Amino acid sequence: EEELLDWVDRMLKLEILVEDRQDGNLLEFDQDTIREVAAAEIPEPRRLVWHRTIARAAERLYSADLEPHVELLAHHFFVAGLKDEALKYSWRASKRLRSNFRNDEAIAMLRRVLSLLGEKGDRLDTAEAGIRLESYQALGEILLHLGENREALECFQYLAELAPPG
Repeated sequence: EEELLDWVDRMLKLEILVEDRQDGNLLEFDQDTIREVAAAEIPEPRRLVWHRTIARAAERLYSADLEPHVELLAHHFFVAGLKDEALKYSWRASKRLRSNFRNDEAIAMLRRVLSLLGEKGDRLDTAEAGIRLESYQALGEILLHLGENREALECFQYLAELAPPG
């Protein structure tokens, strides 16, 4: 953890990391390319630990009101490989993105949700099965709205196959 803090301090001094414009408690990379290069320099095991540490810390920090931070939480839990938490926050983030008409991001988040659920195979509980149905429906609706008719139809066909009879 001390190593992470030292690295963050160095990045702040170099102005590679800056305060988030909407939430001064968060840091973001000034440019996506820099973020990608910096991430590539960190060995994967260490990067996983850092993402796990960031995810848990953010969850505690924002525990009084998680909703504005579900995208951040979804990202860090997903990258950390914590699939149950990633699923929970990715689903919440997809709903938030849809309500704000951030369609491209909502599509990506719904695909992540479906991927995480797909990894569970037939071991879905009732709530997860419901999330899968709602995810296919939401994804199909967004794709239809964007004119991606073939992909939307595939979602609706799969939804029909999954839906319980009656």
